[in-house]
Amino acid sequence: MKQLLKHLLPIILMASLSSCGGGGTIASGGSGGTGISTGSIGGFGSIFVNGIEFDISGATLFRDGIQIFNDNDFELGEVVTIEGSIDSASGTGVATSVTYDEILVGPVTTAQGADPDVQPIEVLGQTIRILPSTVLSADIATMTQGVFVEISGYYNADQEIVATSIKVVGATTIEAKLFVDGVDLTTSPDEFDSNDLTVLLADLSHVTPADMVQVTAASNALAGTTLTASSVTVIVSSSPAQGTEIELEGIITSFISPSHFFVNGVEVTTDGGTIIENPAGIPIALNVRVEVEGVINSSGVLPADVLEVEDDSEDIELEVFGQIGAKIDPDTLVVHGTNYVIVLGSDLHGSSYASLNIGDWVHIHAEEVSGEYIIEELELKAAPGGPEEGEIEGTVTDFNEVAGWLVVNGTTINTDSGTVFRGPNENVIPSASFFDSIAIGSTEVHAIGAYTGGVFEADDIRIDD
Repeated sequence: MKQLLKHLLPIILMASLSSCGGGGTIASGGSGGTGISTGSIGGFGSIFVNGIEFDISGATLFRDGIQIFNDNDFELGEVVTIEGSIDSASGTGVATSVTYDEILVGPVTTAQGADPDVQPIEVLGQTIRILPSTVLSADIATMTQGVFVEISGYYNADQEIVATSIKVVGATTIEAKLFVDGVDLTTSPDEFDSNDLTVLLADLSHVTPADMVQVTAASNALAGTTLTASSVTVIVSSSPAQGTEIELEGIITSFISPSHFFVNGVEVTTDGGTIIENPAGIPIALNVRVEVEGVINSSGVLPADVLEVEDDSEDIELEVFGQIGAKIDPDTLVVHGTNYVIVLGSDLHGSSYASLNIGDWVHIHAEEVSGEYIIEELELKAAPGGPEEGEIEGTVTDFNEVAGWLVVNGTTINTDSGTVFRGPNENVIPSASFFDSIAIGSTEVHAIGAYTGGVFEADDIRIDD
């Protein structure tokens, strides 16, 4: 078995990566934010990750390195990294950024056989492990050789990808994060191997065995198990800053003891004060899926406050918050266009199918069973209130004095005749003087106001010293 070393890239922290033409090095991870949560999306309404409901109304959203403006572009099961604040006691958080970056996009090179343990599906020569909780956009039988798929998930200690979601896509640019098994610089072009795939590029002198690399190639660049790349970029990992609160879903990729191991490259320790949730009694060992909560210490280690051991046999579970859009007699509610079925044993907290009305706001916990989402728990909720108060502080990256808006930390801040403008000394100044004082890329401001419809409406805004 290939046990990956402890410096295995923390894939969970890879945000907005971009390849250099031909080759190079890029950094991943590292954040001075209040907190980081990384895991597969378990529900919508807001975004639910690791059991935390994140308000993303003021967050900057990224998908594959490109800013997006609609959370509908994210899908169930996709692994995202969320930066922001987390209130573990209430199970809620406020996101400042949400980032998704797939682990693999490319053609199926080996279709899954009758026994997936004997012949698992391979994509670009990489073994893909599918669990009952893996979200599939199509039947696995339709994912035949040559079909392009997009995969989100984690590498395990055997250098296999444990998929949290697999989506069939049209032929597109091939992108992959791959481990380098060996490099040969004596051939022309140079080449390296990654499991059953050989990658060619004119110059691979910057690549060494055990590196993780970002590979891009044209959609028709694969011949058999040989891929002619357009770029190969070494990914260099970095750790979150001391004091960063972490909510981490992943796989134990290196194991020292049951109280000292690495989860997707992040060093984790437990002690007598760690709350361990392990109802199935699964031994803590290599390749076990876990969720970890804690705060990064001065050594870059994550001492776990909570460790949850996950059962690979469990089916898909999700949470959703939203309005009932329709009712389908005798037992089905439609929320965000998805059907949720009430069964005997569903905990409705005193409600019933008959008492629930179209337009009611509900919070649902559900499990997928034979293709249906079965309600485990439903709570009737009050409609969301008015605008959510907040503050934004950061550097101005764009503005329009005539329209009265400016962009800070990727968020648009609107001002109007009711906004109080202040200078660095906090004295009130005219709006024209405020905007005349702004230099894009260097002026810092502090705004107080409220989010409305994903836009921040400033009541008070000042130029910081």
